[in-house]
Amino acid sequence: MITQLVKNTVISLLGGFAVVLLLASLAVYLRSESIKQAISDSVNDQIESRFTYEDFDLSIVSTFPFIRAQLTDVHLSGSHSLPFIHCRELEIRLDLRALFRNEIDLRSIKLSGGTVYIIEKEEGVANYDIFKGGGDKKNSLDLLFRDFRMKDMLVVLDFPEVRNRHQKYVASLQLQGGFKDELLQLETDLALVSDYMRAGDHILLENRDIHLDGQLVYDPAASNLTLDSYLWKSESLSGKVDGTVEFNSGHYQFYGYIDRSPVRELLRVAGIEDRLSEHFLVESGYTRGAFEIIGKTGSEAAISAKLEIDNGIGLWRDREMQLRNISGNVDWDQTQSGNSVLRFSGFNIEPEGGAVRGNLVLHNLGSSSFSLDVHGSLPIQTALKIPEPMEGLKPDRGEITAESFRATGKILDGVLKIDELECALDLEDLLIHLLDEPVQLAGGRLVLDEKGTLNATWESCKTLEAEFDGGLQLHDFDSWLNGSTDKNSLRKAEFNLNAEKIDMNELLVFFDKWKDFQKELESETDQKTVDENKDYQIDIQFYARSLNWNQSHMDNFNGILTVRPEGGIFKGHGEHVGGKTELDGFFRLDPSPSVSLRLSASDLAVDELFRQWDNFNQSTVKSNHLKGSLQGHFFALLKWDEKGNWDREHSEMIAAVELKNGVLKDFDMLHSFSAFVHEETLNNIQFENLSNVIWMHNGSVFMPGIFLHNNAVNLTVAGAHRLDQDFRYGIRLNAGQVMTGRILNRNRQKPIPARRNGFFNLHYILQGSGESFNYRTDQQAVLSMFDQTSEMRIKALSKLRETFGELPFYSGDNNHYEEETSESLPGIFEDGEPVYMEGFGHGT
Repeated sequence: MITQLVKNTVISLLGGFAVVLLLASLAVYLRSESIKQAISDSVNDQIESRFTYEDFDLSIVSTFPFIRAQLTDVHLSGSHSLPFIHCRELEIRLDLRALFRNEIDLRSIKLSGGTVYIIEKEEGVANYDIFKGGGDKKNSLDLLFRDFRMKDMLVVLDFPEVRNRHQKYVASLQLQGGFKDELLQLETDLALVSDYMRAGDHILLENRDIHLDGQLVYDPAASNLTLDSYLWKSESLSGKVDGTVEFNSGHYQFYGYIDRSPVRELLRVAGIEDRLSEHFLVESGYTRGAFEIIGKTGSEAAISAKLEIDNGIGLWRDREMQLRNISGNVDWDQTQSGNSVLRFSGFNIEPEGGAVRGNLVLHNLGSSSFSLDVHGSLPIQTALKIPEPMEGLKPDRGEITAESFRATGKILDGVLKIDELECALDLEDLLIHLLDEPVQLAGGRLVLDEKGTLNATWESCKTLEAEFDGGLQLHDFDSWLNGSTDKNSLRKAEFNLNAEKIDMNELLVFFDKWKDFQKELESETDQKTVDENKDYQIDIQFYARSLNWNQSHMDNFNGILTVRPEGGIFKGHGEHVGGKTELDGFFRLDPSPSVSLRLSASDLAVDELFRQWDNFNQSTVKSNHLKGSLQGHFFALLKWDEKGNWDREHSEMIAAVELKNGVLKDFDMLHSFSAFVHEETLNNIQFENLSNVIWMHNGSVFMPGIFLHNNAVNLTVAGAHRLDQDFRYGIRLNAGQVMTGRILNRNRQKPIPARRNGFFNLHYILQGSGESFNYRTDQQAVLSMFDQTSEMRIKALSKLRETFGELPFYSGDNNHYEEETSESLPGIFEDGEPVYMEGFGHGT
């Protein structure tokens, strides 16, 4: 059927015109008013359809042996009342001599301003089958084309196997050749406007001006049409194409090449530019290469192309990033089923100061999966534009070099989703600002392995008054990156830090800024940030040569910290004020923050300890009053309210401490005993060892009775000190021993014997706040205080032994209060009050 379409259409059209000319040549001998009707009647006698025209101009004498006819407003209907040909003007020149050689020699045919319909119906009806009595006669003539031209014509194709009617606007067409020995060979020069070609979900050549110049060969026996070295041009695109069309099967194949042409024009022809332009705008560049189109009439086409691109410039709109000097190879394969693969190989791109080379594969452009493999270097300003920009992060300088970067994923509705990611990145001389805080990095490396674990190392990171080297390991990082982590899985990160200096104050200030920043983001989005997968674990192992907090600092500190959403645990050891410390514990974050810790210390310089810790926020005993070496064990449970304020009423601390070679200097409170002891001695009291327990409870610090044996006077002291600086102490002075020393004129440089009691004891109550205090004698109140705090010591040491097991830095109870006389009056306080200070009393 398709074989006859071309041949019968050509012969029907040209044969019909030949008959018109032959009849018209005889009509010159008829009357002028009869010519028009005679020609119409003669033609209509030969065809199944109807032929009409408005007017004609015939020349035979002046052009003999040629006939020239010009007709206007020509209508030739097709069979079965279907439209066939209409044109405003028709001109034909015919060689009469060729008819005697059984040939039709058409010197020229010119059609202009009309429409040609080629229509076939499913029942085998064709509009071009217009001759009466079979078609053998019309096939017995060989045709020669000298000059066939069409101008301003519309060709409409309507086949049953094609879903939609197609139309081609022919701006101009010139044919030269012939239909001889069953072969139609034509030299063509054609300019037309295509409607479109469908390849999958791509629309190609839609409303494109196309110019074709080459040779056509039609073989009726094989029922195919061959294009031989056809030169083509569409606006600024050009090239050459060869191909075949098999009319029986409806298959066609075209293959050729594209001359060096603007790449943007090629994207328009291929119907890709609009899809790309949402995210990537091609500004300039050139392409060349080969292509192949294979298809079947009524079906979608398969397309493959192998192209080279050079000098490309584009704009990545989503990131406002210009890409320059784009070059490389492009392979495009579009199957008839609609699947497509777009491969960019050996690509070189220079994105805003960087240079990247690699490969990219896109499957089904528009809603596609992809794979990416690149290497190269980028400025940090450019690199941080590629992922979604992070609020609060501002790049300043530096370079990232990708030794390798491989990723696979999907692009769904313009959103990038990474399924697998593997990379090795080197960092050099980076400077970024995180919440306006500078972060400077001399160098580093990021490696994401095939298991999805991110390993990072860095050198000389300087930020927040700290400088450190270190490493980071994030497990299941690729899943976390695109938010596909299982809700029940544990996101785990491991840090390893080696710091020259860490300033805790700077860190705490930064954390406050971070919390404010998060609140601001939540308020801008008018909703709280909810992380459905909040089960994470962060393990941090770090070393700090100097760890600072306010005025205090610790040297050579090694620590381990594990953080979970509900809290964490910690452990560390280091050097502090000339001694060694070791601590561990845990903390909770919800519903209210709390910290539980154990600390053991040895050989701490007590004066430096008080100085660095700002005298522990009290003004009674200061760093300039003390000398000696401190050691001991501490347990603390510290709590904060929901607003972050320290809840001292519900916090607790128990300590068993020992002071060796202690000195108490210039302590104004002892000047009260100058009536018994030389003042110069009181200004420099020395004692060998001092052990006791301290308990902070209900906002007060309690000290059980302790015997102070020193060079000046033997004292026993107990009492309490509130955290708001109010204090009350009970003191028993072995006055008899002091009086004996003065009577005997004892050498003040020689220590007095250790005796808790003498034949004459004085009992004082010291009470006040800070440096303002008063004292009075009150034996009953002092002894009652000793008894009550003695029970506290037993409970405190029991709790510490439960917590620590052994207490190696606490020597024991050799100097605690022991009553040897019947002076005690338990439970009796001044003025009959059962408790002298909140939080202190029996059973504490």
